[in-house]
Amino acid sequence: TWEDVPVTTKSDALILEANLSSLTAVDLDFDLMDSNGNVLATSAGATATERVSSAVQPNATYILRVKGFANGPSTFNIVVNQYLPNGSP
Repeated sequence: TWEDVPVTTKSDALILEANLSSLTAVDLDFDLMDSNGNVLATSAGATATERVSSAVQPNATYILRVKGFANGPSTFNIVVNQYLPNGSP
């Protein structure tokens, strides 16, 4: 199964980076997709700590997909950073 988390970029965003972690899951996988479902980045390590990053368009919605692997229901945390140009307000 999976859980989709939408993220909308800021008006001058250049790069989106997302870090996934869980204290209860054995293994999770992580995708960054555009609004059409195209996978831009994926992370599928052997733990529940994953990271995805990609260049993005400003004012656009992206989907962070958390996929369960080798575990039952669990909680997770996502930290999202958007990188902006120098001098951005």
